[in-house]
Order: sequence, then structure tokens, then C-alpha cells
Amino acid sequence: MKRIGAFLTLFLAAFAFVLAPPAQAAAAEAPSLWWAALRMVLALALVLGILLVLSRYSKRYLDRFSQGRNSGKAVSIVEVRQTGPKTQILVIEAFGAKYLLGVTPTKISVIDKIPAGEPGGNA
Repeated sequence: MKRIGAFLTLFLAAFAFVLAPPAQAAAAEAPSLWWAALRMVLALALVLGILLVLSRYSKRYLDRFSQGRNSGKAVSIVEVRQTGPKTQILVIEAFGAKYLLGVTPTKISVIDKIPAGEPGGNA
């Protein structure tokens, strides 16, 4: 929680610096081109930093979610491969046996049962 507070403080300080008008604006002069370019680069860096932090936290969250989703369940998805825009092949484990499924928008077909001892089969 301490890291989030520090990040939030840093974020707000950077946001205030990017949006703060230059000292020249108080003298009613037009801001320089350099100041505008600097603000643009800093704003871009700020947005990219936020996206990087969010992607790392979301990846951690999604990894925890997916691990919890399949643990202790009778049916779990082992692997998914896209074969076309709307078709895919899945290897699922159901009640200790593995199956190869073909999935289309209108149908799910069992292609084969993977026997024990086969690569990808039960050990």
C-alpha cells in the first residue's frame, strides 16, 4: 500500500508539472515552442508510464485469476490454438482424461481423446 501512495504522489506531481503554465505566462507572453515541446514529451512519458504500471499490475491480477480459476475444478483448459478467424483447437482436461476439441462459432466437436503416455497426455 505504501508503494501505491508513493506512486500516486509522484503521478500527481508529474501531472501538475506538465499542466502548470510556464513562468513566462504570468508576464502575458506567449509560451515558447520549447516549453510546449517539453510539455508534450513529458505528457507522453507520463501516459506511457501509467500504461506500463497498469499493464504490470493487470498481468499479476490476471495470472492470479487464471490460476485460481482452474484449481480444484473437474474441467480445465490446457491449451488453445487459433486455426482461423473464428475457429480454434483446444486441449482440455476433464476428470483426469485429456481431449482434443475443435471449436467453431456453431459447433464444438471432440476430435480425439489423448491417451496416457502421449506427449501432452496424462503421465
